Amino acid sequence: MKIVADARHDYQRTLQGRLDFPETHLQLGGLALVRRNLPAAKAAFDTAVRLDPQLVDAWMTLGRIAFVADGPRSAANVLQLAIESNPDTAILKQSLANAYLEQGLFDRGLRALEQARALESREPSIPLDIARLHMAAKRPRLAVLELERTRASGMLIPEILEVLAIAYTQTSELNLAAEVAKALKAQYPAYRAGQEVQAILDAIR
Repeated sequence: MKIVADARHDYQRTLQGRLDFPETHLQLGGLALVRRNLPAAKAAFDTAVRLDPQLVDAWMTLGRIAFVADGPRSAANVLQLAIESNPDTAILKQSLANAYLEQGLFDRGLRALEQARALESREPSIPLDIARLHMAAKRPRLAVLELERTRASGMLIPEILEVLAIAYTQTSELNLAAEVAKALKAQYPAYRAGQEVQAILDAIR
């Protein structure tokens, strides 16, 4: 036990001697998260991004902490600050869109996602997020159009087909939903689709 305690003390002393480095605060923040100490984690990551505002992963973690601690509005505020320092980072705009979605601010979320797409035009998670936003806003026809365009472009991941099948059920186009569900099963046999797609497949057996 003494050896472990000495090693911990040496490690902490090393960190204390490197407090001018943002990487040190990233390590401290990670340790705090492991211990489920959100205030300490927030303080550490806050210091890291103050020392280096381009630490996108640290900003993302701060956004998640804010979401858990104070909800999506707080997360959106953090992510807006992150974007001010990293205006050309698509993942921050996607995360901001998700924070808006949680608040029911669909138009703001869509604008953030379109900005993300302008930065990363071949990132398939962006049209996927756009489609999910349209579905949450009760606009399944727009979700279908978004995903069919993405599918036609060859920018395909299994989640695209999964959400497309669900979107077709919401537009009451059950035959098309079944076709897409079967295509998902054929193209990605190892992919574990959710219950909604499984229900579509079960209905056509």
